[in-house]
Formats: sequence, structure tokens, C-alpha cells
Amino acid sequence: MYSICLSDCKRPFHTLYAYRPCLCQKNANKNSVNYWLAQAYFKINHIVKALDYIEREIKHNSDNQNAIALKDNYLATLKKRYTSNENKVGTNETNTIKGYIELAIKFDINIKFDYQKSIQFDGGERSLRTIKPVEFKTVGNSLCVVGFCYMRNENRTFNIERISNLVINPKKIEYRMET
Repeated sequence: MYSICLSDCKRPFHTLYAYRPCLCQKNANKNSVNYWLAQAYFKINHIVKALDYIEREIKHNSDNQNAIALKDNYLATLKKRYTSNENKVGTNETNTIKGYIELAIKFDINIKFDYQKSIQFDGGERSLRTIKPVEFKTVGNSLCVVGFCYMRNENRTFNIERISNLVINPKKIEYRMET
């Protein structure tokens, strides 16, 4: 038993496989695993994973115009969300923090976070920092974010594994040392 593809190709395909559409190029672009995972993660508000999967799809299939349009749509939505309001990141998981800092760099917005210094520096004191992140760099085996620190009035480097309670686009610039 055959049916006709509902996309532009109008080719017949076997209805035994009716749970999936015709494998024409138009449908193939919209039916990749990465494309659908990106949509699913975006719908449940797991932004970092959504962007990761759409990037994977574009890397795998660079001419997938649906994926490119979806990424552009996500970024426009996220830019509106993160540049208009303060947003607290609900996890201290390192990869998620890295993903949100990447967005802050892309959208040119400040971030605020609690920072725990290494025990070898000032006895591991904690501080609240607001920075304008500009890039990532590796120091030893640690991934760090570099940005203008409003507390120190200069560019500083922060190990992302020591960052917690991240806030994107904070309402005000705050900093303090905890004693």
C-alpha cells in the first residue's frame, strides 16, 4: 500500500512506514534526530541543549535551511528574553553555565554570580561579582571566562567550575566580598 508525500516532491512511499514521512530532501531536513531534539529541548526550556542539538544538525547537514532558520528563530527569541529582563539560571551544572555565558557574550550583556576563589588564593573566599563577559580561555586544565569585572574595574578571569547562582542580565551591578 502506498501513499503520496505531502511535501513538494509528491512521490509515493510505502504506508508500512506511515509513522514516518517520505524521505525526500525537504522532509529529511525536518526529520533529523538533532532537529527534533532541538525543538523538544527548546519547548521544555532547556536552552543550552536545544542550541547544542541544532548546532550538531547544522554541522552534520550545513545546507539544512530548516535548521538554520530554527537556530535564527531561537537566537532572536532568546535575545529578546535575555536582554529585556533579569534571568536566573536554575542550575550550577558547568556545561549549562558555560552555555548561558556564551549567550551573554553573544548578546553583549552582563552576568552576575557567586564566585568561590581557590583555597590557595585568599583562603578560598567567596564573592558576588558582576562582569561583562568577552571570551573563554583555558588556564591549565580549567575553562575560564574572561570579562570586565565591575568590582575590580579591570578584566579578570574566572574558572567556570567556581561559579554558582548565575544571573543573566542582572537589573543592577552588584559586587561584594564575603568575610
